[in-house]
Amino acid sequence: MKLPTSLWLKNYNPKLYKRLVELGCEFQMIKELDPKEIYVDQGIYPRSSTDTDRVEMYKEDVLKGDTFPPVIITKKGEKYLLIDGNHRYFAHLNAGVSIAAEVWKIPSHQVRYVATICNVLGRGKAGKDLTGSEKKKGIIYAFSEGINTDINKLAEDFETTVSYVRKVLSQAGLIRDRKEEMKKRAKELRDEGLSYREIAKRLEEEFGEKVAIGTLNNWLCSNFYPGKELNKEKCADNYLSNELHTPTVRSTLDDPERLVQEEEEELLAVDAVAEEADRELSLKEKIEEAKRLIREEGIVPAEAYKRAGLPEEWEKKYKVLRELLEVWESTEAGRRRIKEELSGLKTEDKPKKKEVNLKSKEELYKEIVDTINLQLRRWQQIEGEEGVIRLLEGLLEMYKSGRYKNNPSWRRANGVYLAEFRRI
Repeated sequence: MKLPTSLWLKNYNPKLYKRLVELGCEFQMIKELDPKEIYVDQGIYPRSSTDTDRVEMYKEDVLKGDTFPPVIITKKGEKYLLIDGNHRYFAHLNAGVSIAAEVWKIPSHQVRYVATICNVLGRGKAGKDLTGSEKKKGIIYAFSEGINTDINKLAEDFETTVSYVRKVLSQAGLIRDRKEEMKKRAKELRDEGLSYREIAKRLEEEFGEKVAIGTLNNWLCSNFYPGKELNKEKCADNYLSNELHTPTVRSTLDDPERLVQEEEEELLAVDAVAEEADRELSLKEKIEEAKRLIREEGIVPAEAYKRAGLPEEWEKKYKVLRELLEVWESTEAGRRRIKEELSGLKTEDKPKKKEVNLKSKEELYKEIVDTINLQLRRWQQIEGEEGVIRLLEGLLEMYKSGRYKNNPSWRRANGVYLAEFRRI
């Protein structure tokens, strides 16, 4: 099996590749292995369970000959430990097919963390993100074990916000003591005569975390509030050196209750994005179910749309229905229905008379009515009976109000009808 270079991690996901190198991991080779040579340690795997449906779907793709990006493994004794690609691994194992793998040299204390971020940064467009509880466990583990104590980097690795990481660590009791240490160190640096900017820089170097000037103001000048004079003995020099002659909006509003509110709002925004992604995935599955109903049971698009549970009020409804109609017309039942409807328009064969080649009023009227009925039946298949009623009511309203006369399509159709009528 020759694996395209486009599927190598370096080309397929350069962001994850770069992050692994930053963590001290080293790429060694691409190797084709029997899945039995790889073992899975669920203790390092960040997900609480394996999606058996996804495994089965991948297995079918493998048996069809589809090529997947290689899994990530590392050498442990005589065997290889799976780091990333749980679903791909079990799909190949169940199919009895060899699997492509990238072998990486990973520091032993980094194995669990690397497995976690691979499931976040490396999941791809079709992959499912970690749940909130799975992310929390990963963040707490990395911070408490000292693997990654940079809050900004943690937010990047878990594709979330800094506020969310802070809240998780705060709830776990890991960040409170650290914050007190930073406050104590900030006071020591202030007593040494450093300006606020210099203190912020030193704190970032020592603790690996950025501190805003407004936050330093809250820590070091707690006796200040809007309308009260600054304690000039302690704070005036720092304010003047940083050109902070008046309190900033941030320093005025940066109280604990507001911080908690802002964090809650950001967390809600993150959850909303996750829910929207899950909703889109669910809708795609329902669209596929509607297509299956059309192909296997011969159901018309409007009925398949309802039975699949797709939303009635949806901006993409008509686009999806047109897509379902194309599927229906490609099926044998659909083609047969269309053929039957078209055959109903054909008039009975009559002896040809050279001198008479015109249609009577009745024939022309019947042909027009049959054509309209055919279009209405096709519209019913898309919109259902209620949709046909709404369409007819709209047309009747246009006719009554005289708006038909201003419609170019109506004028052309009316002209054709009058021309045919005059020939009779």
